[in-house]
Order: sequence, then structure tokens, then C-alpha cells
Amino acid sequence: MNGRVDHDKMADIHVTVGVRNLAHLDKLMDAVKNVPDIYEVKRANG
Repeated sequence: MNGRVDHDKMADIHVTVGVRNLAHLDKLMDAVKNVPDIYEVKRANG
């Protein structure tokens, strides 16, 4: 986990997780998107 706060007091948090397959990743991302005050969830390359 890695995070920082920008000049607008917005937190940018990077989290690495292990998933079983693409369907598991999609389900996880949907769950995180439903957390209040989450503005963006995206998959990073790598």
C-alpha cells in the first residue's frame, strides 16, 4: 500500500492485491467503487 495527499487534500492510494482470475478482479473493483467517497478505481499495468 502506498499513498499521498495532493494540494487539494485528495488522497491517492495505490494498493497491490492478489486475485484468482479476471472475474475476481472485476468483483473486487466493483466492491471498492461502492465505498463512499471513492472517486476512481482502475487497474494498473504491470
